[in-house]
Amino acid sequence: MSIRLRIALLTALVLAVGIEISWIIVSMKIGNQRHNTIAAGVVATLVGLLLGYMLSKVLTNPLQALLPPMRRMAAGDFNSRIPTELPHEMKEVALAFNDMALAVNRRVRNLEMLNKLASETATARRVSDIAKQVDAAAIMALEARARVWVFNLQSDRLESVPAEGIGGRIIAGAGCAVTLAARESRSVSIGEGEELPPNSSIVTGLDPVSAAVIVPLTTPEGTIGSISFESIVERRRLSPEEISLATAMANTVGPAVATHIRTEDQARYARLLQQVLVPTPSNGPGGLDVAAWYKPAGEMGRMGGDYYDFVQISDDEIWVAIGDVSGKGLPAAEYTAMVKYVLRSYMLEYKSPAKALALTNLALSAQMRPEAFITLFCGLIDCGKRTITYAGAGHPYPLVVSRQGEITELHASGVAAGLFSDAAFDERVQQFFPGDLLLLYTDGMSEARLGNAMYEERRMLEAVRECAQRSARDAADYLANDVQAFAGGKLKDDIAIVVIGID
Repeated sequence: MSIRLRIALLTALVLAVGIEISWIIVSMKIGNQRHNTIAAGVVATLVGLLLGYMLSKVLTNPLQALLPPMRRMAAGDFNSRIPTELPHEMKEVALAFNDMALAVNRRVRNLEMLNKLASETATARRVSDIAKQVDAAAIMALEARARVWVFNLQSDRLESVPAEGIGGRIIAGAGCAVTLAARESRSVSIGEGEELPPNSSIVTGLDPVSAAVIVPLTTPEGTIGSISFESIVERRRLSPEEISLATAMANTVGPAVATHIRTEDQARYARLLQQVLVPTPSNGPGGLDVAAWYKPAGEMGRMGGDYYDFVQISDDEIWVAIGDVSGKGLPAAEYTAMVKYVLRSYMLEYKSPAKALALTNLALSAQMRPEAFITLFCGLIDCGKRTITYAGAGHPYPLVVSRQGEITELHASGVAAGLFSDAAFDERVQQFFPGDLLLLYTDGMSEARLGNAMYEERRMLEAVRECAQRSARDAADYLANDVQAFAGGKLKDDIAIVVIGID
């Protein structure tokens, strides 16, 4: 039974009873007959029903106006509103509902914005992209400009992340608001009644703002910086809800910023290592033509465990080495840097490849992890005699290709360095002839794959034979292009190639 019908019946019943009682009393006083009393009751009931129905309409019509907007909101339409042309009490209810709907709609939009921001920052390629995305979200949700600040690991000072629309890099002072928020891992607000008064600057030198909040960028590893949200409209302060939203935005992008900062630091570190481990070759003594090519398997950090080295030790002599540490990435590169200079120091002292390898192996056995090792080949080229004195430690045999396309392997027995402290290494000598090309490479070349197919020795020898009568540079480029074409441009292992042309 509907509320309207219940009200009508109840009203009719009350009126009928009231009128009937009154009529009975009157009848008793004037002595009316019984049938008059019954007739009066019927009339009273009918009048009560009519009045009850009219009263129920007055009471329930405003309530009926509330139901459709409420049902639409329950179904997910947060833009639903109740008309306010209602009696005073119902108008108050409608206004309260509309305020609630507005707040819910705002929170839903903010949640959608945070989800979108999380998705965009997760796929961003640079920190500057994240800074731009945060600024766009802040303009839409907070009417504020956002600027990301991160610690510079070299100077331990906060620097802003340059991005389109935000400006270039700015260094923050030790006592400014953005530094305070980052150092103490807490929010700092600017505005009426806040920690800093209106018309304060977040950083010395920047324009003052009427209202702002600076939120720390925190991660499980610690605070990496802060984000400043500066109001672009005149107001006394940011509301607690706006500060909460700014904090949520900082918490959303913090892990992504930290990941990119680590990656960019690794890339800078790797570039420094790359300059050490894969130097740009120059022509050696006696007219040697020297070229090299290197490509790591992974893009992160742009560095792997392969290396090569050249050292001219006299007018006629040049030392050449190539190596491949087990593993990939920066950990392998760090071992490689150590190996390079240990081997170089022994080579410069003894000028004996076998002895230099033996002493290097002894040193590495004491310093490297038990599961780590490195394959090495090193040789001393005498340009006057056109010879190479060489030794190897588990490394793929270098190849010599003549002008006529004949290929010779430089066999060098010995286990990989770092495995056994007492390992021994043979030392051999190979004669060169004018026009010969010496090829040194790592196993990323000979073991390159495309699916289950491998860049086998037969194909590699054919490619090397094609390099006869080429310059060292042309030969290195040809071999690099051939192995990359075979692998479809996706290398599974680092590759280093060194080609030396004999005059």
